[in-house]
Amino acid sequence: ARVSGPAVLRPQAKWAFPLSSLRAVLTTRPTVVPLTPCLKNLPEEGYTSMMQRFCVRMEAQEMKKFAHFIAEKLNKSKGPIHVLIPTRGWSEDDKEGMTLFDPEADRTFTRTLKDLLNPGIPIEEMDVHINEPSFAERAVEILDRTIKA
Repeated sequence: ARVSGPAVLRPQAKWAFPLSSLRAVLTTRPTVVPLTPCLKNLPEEGYTSMMQRFCVRMEAQEMKKFAHFIAEKLNKSKGPIHVLIPTRGWSEDDKEGMTLFDPEADRTFTRTLKDLLNPGIPIEEMDVHINEPSFAERAVEILDRTIKA
């Protein structure tokens, strides 16, 4: 995994992501929970931290495992689901020219998720970055339609 953002570490820095926090978010009522990686053995130099955000870039094999985890949770859902994926990056540091840009790892996640999701769960890809207004507009359309259904 690689890290970036205000807290920039060398790629070989050790980290641990608290999946238990994510499990809690995905298995309980809707809520907003800040998810931050727990860092172990931080080097004395080679990183900065403004404590505003911390980005971790999972490699392709990690993204595949993460897709299995997400698919398992989504396939158990009783409510309406619509998966919306931006194909040009998922964070400010995950766009072309930035530190965490890795479209192949993103495609690995998407392919694996598509293979594992129940056929009744729609999965839609948009050829945009997650921060583009058209992505937000589409997400609002889906949410609005779901609420009105």
